[in-house]
Amino acid sequence: MCTNLRRLDILCPDLPRMVNLYRLLDSFQTDFRSAPAAAMFPPSLSTVRFVLRNNPSASLGRRPWLERCGDRALVETLWSYMWSTVEVMLWFCFPRLKFEIVAAKDAPVASEDLEAARAYLEKHIFVIIGAGRLTVFPDMHGAF
Repeated sequence: MCTNLRRLDILCPDLPRMVNLYRLLDSFQTDFRSAPAAAMFPPSLSTVRFVLRNNPSASLGRRPWLERCGDRALVETLWSYMWSTVEVMLWFCFPRLKFEIVAAKDAPVASEDLEAARAYLEKHIFVIIGAGRLTVFPDMHGAF
């Protein structure tokens, strides 16, 4: 069964502040790009992206005022820079780590493939961080 879900977000909400996130990302990306890990993901799913965020930003995903602007690309770029600055400030106060499994554009993605990718990340993040279960947020805004 295929789904129109373009992205699966996995949020780990309670990282201790003393965790070196950059070292964590480096070790996890190295592990993910190893042969066994790559074999678990179908071609329709691209590599995992790592995003540091305070929250899933769902409420900030809708920006209807952009529709009324003449140069949407310019406004989108400015919004992106502004929000990146805000995210950095939030990260220093509330460190969170979000993993995104991104589907290739216009590729049919089987629900089982997304579930397998999520299960793989859950298993390995648990080992690396020692955190509890992760919370899964589907992308509802159709960003891709």
